[in-house]
Amino acid sequence: MIERKAGRTVLHMACISGDVKLVRTLMSVRSCKMDARTYSGYTPLDLSRDYNQDVVYTILAAAGAKPGAESMDSDSE
Repeated sequence: MIERKAGRTVLHMACISGDVKLVRTLMSVRSCKMDARTYSGYTPLDLSRDYNQDVVYTILAAAGAKPGAESMDSDSE
């Protein structure tokens, strides 16, 4: 599922909100794209970093997620 306005997936939204359980559930699905980018180029790893979701960031990084963009102002995405 992609949100039209910003190109966010459910994983992007879970990373922004810090929903650890949902992040783990989504990552267990084979078709989950950990490195999907928003229209602005941000990956779930980028958003978890920029929204200070440290636990989610650690989970994604340990699973091999890659950053896609520089740090952003959280109001811009």
